[in-house]
Amino acid sequence: MNIYMPSPYSHQHKHIEKSRFELASYATATLISRGIKVFSPIAYSHPLAIQYKLGLDFEYWQKLNESWIDWADCLLVLMLEGWEQSRGILSEVNYAIDAGKMVYYAAMYDIVEDKNIFED
Repeated sequence: MNIYMPSPYSHQHKHIEKSRFELASYATATLISRGIKVFSPIAYSHPLAIQYKLGLDFEYWQKLNESWIDWADCLLVLMLEGWEQSRGILSEVNYAIDAGKMVYYAAMYDIVEDKNIFED
């Protein structure tokens, strides 16, 4: 199964963005270590955006991320603080639903503790 894992990123304080990147990266690495094929736009794009001065906002990455959602079998929303207010997550969830994909939700705890997050 191919998974697209959105999580909140943008924040007025850069240290919060960095923390969100680190948490998304840890969740991604944890899932990969279990043999799960997961793409996290934050874990993979943040280093590129910082190193090469690319855009940091949702609009800059939207079309590329939608192509990753097309690749994915489902979404797994990483419920970090701020996820419910994220315009990017809302847009990506709606895009996935319109494409007929399942959307799952998991807190960091669920991933770290290896909970069965793909149960219906």
